[in-house]
Amino acid sequence: MTLVSNLRELAPLNLVCELFHTKRSSYYARCQSAQETDVDRLVLRAVVKEEHRMRRGSAGSRSIVSMLAKDGIQIGRFKVRRLMKEAKIVSKQPGTHKYKTALDERLEIPNTLDREFNVIHPK
Repeated sequence: MTLVSNLRELAPLNLVCELFHTKRSSYYARCQSAQETDVDRLVLRAVVKEEHRMRRGSAGSRSIVSMLAKDGIQIGRFKVRRLMKEAKIVSKQPGTHKYKTALDERLEIPNTLDREFNVIHPK
């Protein structure tokens, strides 16, 4: 965009933008975004990152929202989710429990039903 800004001094912006096949609105949007740094968003991102770190990486967007509400910071869940995505934070949750499958029958436990679950009379 600095090239367009430099050429803008020599020719009208319409002509310069047409030369580079860009729209004037894109040029103005780029100039506007380059000037503004959203300090509040950076502070919120740091707070979200710290809360996530304090919970050893297991906190998701919903739990971070409730933690920030306790601190007096009102913020929505989806904004926290976007801030987490910007900071490249992912909630890690414990894995599922893996049950062992029995491969052989336990001899010390008697098999009294002998797989007859519809018993007519007791043995």
